Amino acid sequence: SRGENKNTPKGISGSEVMKRIVHMAKQSSKGSIFSTSQSPAWIPLLVGVSANLDEDRDKLLEAGSDILWGKPPPKMDIPLRNHLLRALVNKRSEDSS
Repeated sequence: SRGENKNTPKGISGSEVMKRIVHMAKQSSKGSIFSTSQSPAWIPLLVGVSANLDEDRDKLLEAGSDILWGKPPPKMDIPLRNHLLRALVNKRSEDSS
């Protein structure tokens, strides 16, 4: 697709990187190298960003995006920070139930 950047390292698209992160997060919940006694699971909040969001939306959601942004991304301010923190807390609460 137009939104996939084949100039990324080894030609890996952003959605493929996201799939790999999701896989690593799932492995951490099974006691992999990311798991410690202080942090039993690695649960990232994944933000899919695309200059062609309408075109890439389904692919990013399928890859595991929790939040989608078009380019340029929104300005980081206190309301956005709070939104991201709430989303992360909600995701981690869902995963621990």
